[in-house]
Amino acid sequence: MTNNLNNHKSKYFLIPYVGAAIVGVIIIQFVYTTFTSPSKYIEQSNTSKASGDYKAALDALNTAIKLDSKNPQLYIDRAEVREKLGDESGFIEDYKKAIQIDPIIKDWYLLDLNLRKSDPKAQLQRYNQAIQIDPNNYRLYIDRANLRRYSLNDKKGALQDYNKAIELNPKYSSAYSSRAILRDQLGDKQGALQDYDKVIELKPESDVDYLDYSARARLRNELGDKQGALQDYDKVIELNPKYSSAYSLRAALRNELGDKQGALQDYNKIIELNPKDNSAYSLRYFAYSQRAALRSELGDNQGALQDSNIAIKLAPESDNAYNNRGAARSYLGDKQGALQDYNKAIQLNAKNATFYSNRAEVRYGLGDKQGAIKDWQQAANLHLEQGNTKKYAEAIERIKLFQ
Repeated sequence: MTNNLNNHKSKYFLIPYVGAAIVGVIIIQFVYTTFTSPSKYIEQSNTSKASGDYKAALDALNTAIKLDSKNPQLYIDRAEVREKLGDESGFIEDYKKAIQIDPIIKDWYLLDLNLRKSDPKAQLQRYNQAIQIDPNNYRLYIDRANLRRYSLNDKKGALQDYNKAIELNPKYSSAYSSRAILRDQLGDKQGALQDYDKVIELKPESDVDYLDYSARARLRNELGDKQGALQDYDKVIELNPKYSSAYSLRAALRNELGDKQGALQDYNKIIELNPKDNSAYSLRYFAYSQRAALRSELGDNQGALQDSNIAIKLAPESDNAYNNRGAARSYLGDKQGALQDYNKAIQLNAKNATFYSNRAEVRYGLGDKQGAIKDWQQAANLHLEQGNTKKYAEAIERIKLFQ
């Protein structure tokens, strides 16, 4: 009985000590959390930044980083503060540290870094910093190149960045494509052509864009490789059979190479693809206008007249359409109708020497010798003014013949 009583008393005797121990542990945990968690210092930093006291914000973040040195966001926050204090090297150092801790989201950090500024010059500074942080990131050079090219009009700087991006990643076709466009703008057509060659080489056949072939075709044509250009236009049409512009460009090239029937087929296709496009100076108008001239060359003057009528209906202010109809009417024996059309063409464009030459022939055919000579003289003057000495000499010879 006595022993039971003593045991009972001893249990109650221990309760205060156990309670005190629990309270002690809670106090220790509170003190530890309070003095070892970075939260307090992050709050202090935010408050200091809000008030513009960046020195105090830096001190708070330094302490927070000591308490949690594996938190990448703390380094990003400190980098921002260091930048405000003019510490460029510290800014870059902290971004590098954040990326070192968490390399998986490196691109996000760098993107966030670059998006913080909206002014192009400030963005350029950001890209410069980002490249210092990650100098082997080819995407950064491409982004900086695009900024320099489109926002700062620094084409040479952009070219250097595209070069570097390609050096870092020689299989990235988009870099060649961007550089090709820029090289073309800078007058380096041969370099642009080489880049388009590379774009087409690097892309799988299923991914090659018909516009890549179209761009290369244009460059090949300008550089004198007419057959290569023709092959590329064929490929464009193979990849996109409904791309009217390709038929238009191929038609002009076929005509230049003497393939009149092939050119005619291409103009037919443009008209077929655009049956309801009645807008002025549309591809449909262009096809009718060009087909009219081509039909005249092939001796189909009635077809040329029909096409010219449609072209004039689509574009009533088209000087070329009236000139084409004038030629068709003249060949069909309607000299007065031809004269009216040439008058209209000249009214719309008084600087085209060919219009005066054509009207001169019609005037001479109608017995207006002096009017013909006057037109040939005007044609000669315009040719000379425009630097076409060969055509000038031909016009002078015609004047001598009429006299």
